[in-house]
Amino acid sequence: MIKITGDLRDKDGELLTEEHELWVRDPVECIRELMGNPAFRDYLAYDCQQVFVDKEGDMRRYDEMWTGEWWWKTQVCRCSITCAIEPALTYGVYYTAKVAKGRCSSACHSRV
Repeated sequence: MIKITGDLRDKDGELLTEEHELWVRDPVECIRELMGNPAFRDYLAYDCQQVFVDKEGDMRRYDEMWTGEWWWKTQVCRCSITCAIEPALTYGVYYTAKVAKGRCSSACHSRV
């Protein structure tokens, strides 16, 4: 259990606190479980896609991570292992999807 102190105060002026149960998982084991589970076979994407809403190919649709520019740049990047896998394993998938936003330690993205 962890105790979290918020920024709201109770009637006595004291900061409100809550106790939460914290679950920790090894991100490598999570990725291994997701990729190895046949129940998820139809729901995992490994390739980037450029999806268009019009037949002319002028208006892109962004509704999944693999339809975004970050994924596209990562797939065509020569350092794709470093850009995609290493941050996910080091910081977790949440960091990679929400914070990294295509940042790459290599200069190769400037050539994409």
